[in-house]
Amino acid sequence: MTFKSKREFADESDEINNEILDQLKSYWQTYQNSINDSDEKYQSLITSYLLSNCVSGASFGDDKAVLKEILKIKKDVYLEFENYLSGINFENLSKTTLQVSVGERIDEEFKINITTKDKNAVVPSKVKLFINTGEFQKSIFTNSKKNFSFKIPVINSSTSNQIIYFYPDLPPIPQNEIIGEKLENEKNKLISNLKKRSESNDFGSMRIKVDQKISLYFNEQEIVNFFENNNISLIFNRETKATIIDYIVDEGFKDISNIKISKKAENIINIPISFEKGKKDNKYDKIVITWSDKLKSKFSLKSKYSPKEINEFIDFAEQKSNLVDIIRNLVNRKIKTLKKVNINCLLCSKDEIKIYTSTSGVKTVKGKDSYIFDKGSIEKIEFFSKTRRQKFKYLTIFSRDIDKSLLFSNTTIELSDILKNYLVDKNLYDNNENLIEGSRICFQEKNITYNATIPPEYLSKKIKVIYNGEKQIIQDDGSVVINKKNTDKGNLIFEANGLSIKKSLNNKDNTIGSLQIKPFTKIDRYNDKPIYLEWQRSRPKFSDIFIPGVSNINLLRAEKNSTFWGYVKMLTFAALAGIIINESDLYNEHSNQYNQYKQSYNNCLDCPVEQLSSLRIAATESYDLMTDHQLKQNVAMIGLASLYTYNIIEFSIKLGNKRKRK
Repeated sequence: MTFKSKREFADESDEINNEILDQLKSYWQTYQNSINDSDEKYQSLITSYLLSNCVSGASFGDDKAVLKEILKIKKDVYLEFENYLSGINFENLSKTTLQVSVGERIDEEFKINITTKDKNAVVPSKVKLFINTGEFQKSIFTNSKKNFSFKIPVINSSTSNQIIYFYPDLPPIPQNEIIGEKLENEKNKLISNLKKRSESNDFGSMRIKVDQKISLYFNEQEIVNFFENNNISLIFNRETKATIIDYIVDEGFKDISNIKISKKAENIINIPISFEKGKKDNKYDKIVITWSDKLKSKFSLKSKYSPKEINEFIDFAEQKSNLVDIIRNLVNRKIKTLKKVNINCLLCSKDEIKIYTSTSGVKTVKGKDSYIFDKGSIEKIEFFSKTRRQKFKYLTIFSRDIDKSLLFSNTTIELSDILKNYLVDKNLYDNNENLIEGSRICFQEKNITYNATIPPEYLSKKIKVIYNGEKQIIQDDGSVVINKKNTDKGNLIFEANGLSIKKSLNNKDNTIGSLQIKPFTKIDRYNDKPIYLEWQRSRPKFSDIFIPGVSNINLLRAEKNSTFWGYVKMLTFAALAGIIINESDLYNEHSNQYNQYKQSYNNCLDCPVEQLSSLRIAATESYDLMTDHQLKQNVAMIGLASLYTYNIIEFSIKLGNKRKRK
């Protein structure tokens, strides 16, 4: 990681801000002046919004006039954009709720009208639509009549209530060498925000009710062709003209409750049919239907050599159970691949996952296991690991981020494929490929590097950097690098004499004291993490001068055991002050006693000698005690004065000390 000086960073910020302002002015003016070209107007509005988001009021640039002008335009753009979003809606003109069956082709085309509160509001050139199960999403061009049409692909998810959401799709964003990456980041943020708002039904939706019966059909044409190619009539009942196809539909599928027979079905059951030539001693050929060579259930039809037709005297009821068994087995085998998906899971002993589904609740999987779920029912997958008896979650993959070819696969899939696909899609794979070992998923400890930079103007100050009790080296360029395991926690002390340093890992939650660095087990793109430092000079306050020890805590943070010595000084100050006050009180008490004895002695002219002697002795004792407490008070005052002097000299000298270069 390369660290820039404050000057370089300011110059770079000014260059970016000037580029943003030039582009923002151009696109915002185009939006305001465009009348006939709806696509141009829409692109200008979106691009203006993205550009205005590429800068914030916290910019470090020196050209405040540019920043001020950007923020002024940004306010107008925000207001226009929010009014636009709050006024647009996509209305389904066909039906409120669409009834569909799993696996059935939907031939109907649906027309959606685009309405806006402002009649002159721009219409998006494209609309994004997606279904809540994640099974499909589309980007549809709109027309000049403020509507668009689309067809719904075959629904393979058996989730009962499904919703298609709509939101304005974003136009192509212009390329820019200076702020291209910023624009792309803001575009992704906006797409995410639009999708969340659409899921809150901000822009309208279309509801789908899914019949739990799976739509199926069979290889009707293949069977018809088989009969025709062998010159055999399909009709087996001359009176009703019923054909073998009728019989398969009416009797073969009759008692299978979880399916719907439809010629619109995308999923076809292949009913195997074969021809057995009759032997010389047998006047009949055989037409055989069977689902498996391993199963004995056969449905056989006999036909005469000439004319070739099904023998109308055959008792079909006799073989009906065989036909039903054949079709039921074919159906069950098909449904297993259509409705269910099997995930193979292979995890390290310390790892586990939780799979959340809309139909089966939560399933915890450990070690080597597999999990069968209904297509479209997965909501999210959480990945956990354990270190030193501490269990933690290191990744959550939501259904919308899982490759749909995996989520709706007709074959067994690997959990490692879901994870790898997610990591690649989110540009996380290069830094986390060691999570996957073949087909096994195993959370790995890794080194995390935390970086901090001391601004050049503060490099001369005495600075203390201690991580977990170990002193850290400050490089000549002001950089500090701390290495730790991602599963370890730490305590960072980063202090300087005469400076207040606020510290954080996210540039938000600042702390003045030591910075607690928690284990970083999140799957991230980089192993380098910044430590954000906010520097401010600390000026001596009244308390720093007049309360010895406070300066150690407030101003001399980089000194060894500064807080400890600060409290020692404050305790000493309190003790000496207490002694001075106490000795002063005792001095005054004995001084009053001395004066009382002295006055009594002087006024006792006719007193006996014994009484005078007693008053003289008491006065002498009071005087001695008075002078003793005065002496102690003076010693304490000298000590307090010395403490004051030492304290002022110490922080004055140490605030001016420079950092020793390594």
